[in-house]
Amino acid sequence: MSISRIHRLYYESNYDALFSELVKLSRTIGLRRALKVLEKMVIEKRLSWIQKNLGKLKLSEDIVWDGFRIFYNEYLGLQLGRWSNSLQR
Repeated sequence: MSISRIHRLYYESNYDALFSELVKLSRTIGLRRALKVLEKMVIEKRLSWIQKNLGKLKLSEDIVWDGFRIFYNEYLGLQLGRWSNSLQR
């Protein structure tokens, strides 16, 4: 059990193993600190993605909608389809 192992599991998207390791780590360093480790990795991964993809993203005048669309459609790869018309801007 180590932070580097958790980091590797996170980036490999092996979430079952990741959360199992986080539970083990939390027994050693406490839940709050273990969740801080996860939080830092999530931030690093998302910032890295945005830096790699910023030039490809289409932006509009509505920064809130852009943020929503970029996160769900581009980052997560979800297509909102009929739901996108139902969302209030």
